Amino acid sequence: MEWNIKYVEDKKILHVIFSGSLDLKKIIEMSKDAAAVSEKYDAYSILMDLTQITNPLPTLDIYKVPEMIEKAGITRRFKIAVLFSKYPDDFYFYETVSENQGFTVRSFEGKDRDKAVEWLTNIN
Repeated sequence: MEWNIKYVEDKKILHVIFSGSLDLKKIIEMSKDAAAVSEKYDAYSILMDLTQITNPLPTLDIYKVPEMIEKAGITRRFKIAVLFSKYPDDFYFYETVSENQGFTVRSFEGKDRDKAVEWLTNIN
């Protein structure tokens, strides 16, 4: 498995760390796992750490991600902060595509982990 999911109790968020090659199939499987952990802890905020990925998704695949993760159980109820270290244009495109489809998503540079957690835990 190229991802690790843990529940951060004091923040009531899921921390998902993904490493290696990124593709739609892995995103779907990771989303199913995250949805199951989310249900277990009644936590619907996700810190998605993609700083260790080795490749970007093709643009067409980025456009498909919101629909695919929703089918896997990550619904519009979730708030998702994505951390990246490479491919910034792709992650900002993903943020826009997701928001256009009704998801609450924000992309952050990896060095801004604290800002991402603050955004996730902010009630407003």
